[in-house]
Amino acid sequence: MPPLLFNPSRRYLAMKCALLASGGKDCWLAAWYAISSGLDAKAILTFVPARPDSFMFHGINSKLVEKQAKSAQIRHIGITTSGEKEREQQELEEAFRKLKNLGFEAVITG
Repeated sequence: MPPLLFNPSRRYLAMKCALLASGGKDCWLAAWYAISSGLDAKAILTFVPARPDSFMFHGINSKLVEKQAKSAQIRHIGITTSGEKEREQQELEEAFRKLKNLGFEAVITG
C-alpha cells in the first residue's frame, strides 16, 4: 500500500469522490493512489469534447474508459462538452455542481 496522500486525522478518508479519467496511465495511477489511500471512488468521470480542437479537453477513447470503469466495478459518467473555449469552463463548473448535488466531495485527477 502506498503512503497515505492525505492527513488521516482529517476527514479525507472515505470521502465520496469521482475519478477524472481520460483512459491513460496517469489518471489510473492517481485512481489507484486515491483508492489505496482510503478514498471512496464512486464514479469515473470523462469529459468528451464535441470538437477535436477543444480548448480544455483532449479527445479520449470513451468506449475504452467505459470498459475500464466496468472492469474496476466503478460507475462511469460521461459528459459531452461543446469544445468551445468560451463555454467549456462553464460546462466544467456545471458538471462539478451536479456531482456535488449527488453527494460527491472530491474529484481526483492525474
